[in-house]
Amino acid sequence: MKVLISQELLAGTLSAVNKAVSTRTVNPLLTHVKLVAEADNLTVTGTDGEFTVRRHVAISGAEPGRILAPADLLFRLVSKLPKKDITLALSENQLNVAVGRSTYDLTVMWDDTYPELPDYQEHRLITLPCAMLKHALAQTSFAAVKDSATGAVHYTNSVFFSFKENRLDIVATDGHRLALKRNDGLGVGDVERDLLLPVRVAEELERMLPDDEDSAVEIYHYSNQAFFRFGNNLLVSALLDVKFPPYERVIPKDIASKVHVDREGIMDALGRVLLVCKQKDQNPVGYLETAGETVTLRSDGGEYGKGQEELEAEVGGEDIKIAINPQYLIDVLKVLGGEQVTLNWTSEVSPVMLTSPRDPAFTYIVMPIRMD
Repeated sequence: MKVLISQELLAGTLSAVNKAVSTRTVNPLLTHVKLVAEADNLTVTGTDGEFTVRRHVAISGAEPGRILAPADLLFRLVSKLPKKDITLALSENQLNVAVGRSTYDLTVMWDDTYPELPDYQEHRLITLPCAMLKHALAQTSFAAVKDSATGAVHYTNSVFFSFKENRLDIVATDGHRLALKRNDGLGVGDVERDLLLPVRVAEELERMLPDDEDSAVEIYHYSNQAFFRFGNNLLVSALLDVKFPPYERVIPKDIASKVHVDREGIMDALGRVLLVCKQKDQNPVGYLETAGETVTLRSDGGEYGKGQEELEAEVGGEDIKIAINPQYLIDVLKVLGGEQVTLNWTSEVSPVMLTSPRDPAFTYIVMPIRMD
């Protein structure tokens, strides 16, 4: 095997692929990336056995070959090399990495038992614009639990893809809040399928997808795996075998009050209120109250102090007072566009629903904190 490739292209490829490489495993194969060279193509693959990233790179004049190279070492080395063309050449059980007068030999392994992907191409579910999926993931994945203290698999550690009735719902929840992005009119026909993707995979997919309306991502489902193919990338994930709750049941139906307020204004105010409503070993508690055409944000942080903000708002319906974690509102306001948002309230003990006039397909639910 012999390949000539630019340092920037190889470093970028290894950076993307290494996101799937295992850092904690007893299987040494999974700490390596697979390099497959053909005359006009280099394919680089990383996997931890459940999550796989594969990238194809166009090259020219390569000598074919295939090996497993130590993922972390190769990436760190390539990242520090000069921004010039790099030569990768296989000699016995060593990968020679050379640029200019610099040359390094890395011990490699053979790919005889490296995990192979199944033939999935006949199991396509849908093709979407990359920008649509990227935006939907940005608006939902933040609401999932990123790390599980127990290590147990739970629906709160996931992003849910639900295909039905010519639409795709993407949903995430941590048990205290829920984010839903509904994508209608996708032409999926009678396809009905539920895919539960680990949140770390969903977040990596979001990062890798281009923000380009002209680029498409194809989604496949085969056995217990989901496949996302776009550009020269393939991302594959094992699906979680747990049941996602019936999320539509938590969406409030009977709205008693609607508060239309400036998005940036309330986000900035909540950020300031949050500074003085943190309690030791407890989630922060903020209070929202409407009176006339004003919404008041208040905190009482005990030893930290207290604060209050008043904002102009368009209030329709009853005045209401509710306790809530301000951070949950700040998180969603960061990923929404538009000048205004609407807070839909039912009662002090019912979920608050946040919607956006600019994006009616998005819904965000936050559970209130019970006030004594």
